Amino acid sequence: MDKGIEFRSLAELRTNELTSTSRRLLAALNGLADVKRNLIGTRTAAGRERAKARSVKLGHRAKLTPHERCDAIRRDIGQETFTDLAHTNNLRHS
Repeated sequence: MDKGIEFRSLAELRTNELTSTSRRLLAALNGLADVKRNLIGTRTAAGRERAKARSVKLGHRAKLTPHERCDAIRRDIGQETFTDLAHTNNLRHS
C-alpha cells in the first residue's frame, strides 16, 4: 500500500529512491510500531480493569463540592457568568 512516504538515508545522500533494503527496513519498523501500539492498548485496558475492580474513580476530580454544585445550579446562570461563579468558589476559569 503506497502512502506517499519517502525514506532518505542521511548516510547515503546520493540516492533518493527507496531501495529494496530500505523498503524492508520500513516494513520491519512498521511491524514493530504495530506491536508496540497493541501492547500499549492492552496494558491500558488491563490497568483500567484493575482500577475498576478496586472501585477507583476514573477521570478528573470534581472542582466543586456537592454543596457548591447545588448552589451554582440554583443560581440564575443567565444572570451570572461562569467567571463570576468561579470567583465565588475560588476557582480559575480558563
